[in-house]
Amino acid sequence: MQETQVQTSASAKENRYTAEETLPQWLLYLEIIVEWRKFISITTIGATIIAVAVSFLLPVWYQASSVILLSNSSDLFGISKLLGGGGAFEGLLGKGKADDAERYEAIFKSERLRLAVIEKFNLIHEYEFDEEDAREPIKNTLKELDQNISFKENKDGSITITAWYKQDSVKAAEMANFIVHMLDSTNRLLATESARNQRIFIEKRYQQALQDLREAEERLNQFQKEYKVAEVKDQVRASLEASAQLEASAVQSEVEYNVLRKTLGESNPQVEVAKSRIEELRRQAKKFEIGGLPSDIIIPFNKMPDVAMAYLRLYRDVLLQTKIVEFLVPQYEQAKIQEAKDTPSLIVLDKARVPEWKSKPKRLFIIAGTFIGALVLAILIAISIEFFSEMQSDSPQITLRLKRIWQTLRNGKSQTL
Repeated sequence: MQETQVQTSASAKENRYTAEETLPQWLLYLEIIVEWRKFISITTIGATIIAVAVSFLLPVWYQASSVILLSNSSDLFGISKLLGGGGAFEGLLGKGKADDAERYEAIFKSERLRLAVIEKFNLIHEYEFDEEDAREPIKNTLKELDQNISFKENKDGSITITAWYKQDSVKAAEMANFIVHMLDSTNRLLATESARNQRIFIEKRYQQALQDLREAEERLNQFQKEYKVAEVKDQVRASLEASAQLEASAVQSEVEYNVLRKTLGESNPQVEVAKSRIEELRRQAKKFEIGGLPSDIIIPFNKMPDVAMAYLRLYRDVLLQTKIVEFLVPQYEQAKIQEAKDTPSLIVLDKARVPEWKSKPKRLFIIAGTFIGALVLAILIAISIEFFSEMQSDSPQITLRLKRIWQTLRNGKSQTL
């Protein structure tokens, strides 16, 4: 009788599993969810309540942004303006607003700017790195500040400066505006320093050119008194003026080359181009000495009489030094203007306003995310428990081995399975 009942029970169980295998899989999962609904509900609601509490305990952060436009710039701090601007030289340096944005981004990332922000807003205290046992407070404050400010170059050419501040919406706007102020003032300071260096260099060359001109005029005057030479023919004059013009161009190119070399370095491609231009002008000037120019007007100097040659060379020196001085005078004045110039280097399109609402934490996303995550996790736990429960009754050997594996992991040593 008892055997019959056992067989009947086993047969019923087998029939139930057979019936379950024919049911849709989602229906089996739904049955498990319904059976475990109390556990799933308590777990999900509990996790959601904790998320609500945590989201309201998190500190509130405010975000403020300022949008700026870069003023027109043709080169590095106006070097091409100091050298006359335009032409191929401006093409070498004029890289436009792309380089301007990179320069402002470099200033934004500089330690000079970030330390100024830290000092202005006492961020070591705000970020709680001023405690007695705090290690490397400035380094940690710099890292924290990097997470709370951003520099974004927009497609329309503008730049957005964003700052986040904890608990204080007014300070968020003040920080964003202060960073914009620091970008402008730092760039102006660097431009002034660069212009000063250019002014000093051009001033020295200008003073030397004046001295050379005076000496050339004195030598010509002495020669004229000694040999009674008063003038030269028009053709010779044309030759000398053309030669002087070429020499002046070579000197101008040399000035440009030296400015570039001091600013960009010897190995820069722009410096090499300027150097090649000087060499070519020198080669052309040499042809005035030995001939080889395809012109009937230009007379090679070695064909002129010795006395005339001496006179013409002295006269050429005067012309050359005069043209050099004529070239350097406006550059010297422009350099002085550029050094004294102190106008804003950027335009504030949108000044940062005090935010009306917090930017983080986003409580709704935290609560909704926790609710969904807890619900999914609770369902997975319920399905897993049901799965292992059925496996324990259907496959005791597998269950036994799993228990032995678990015991081995707990004991930290191997066991023979």
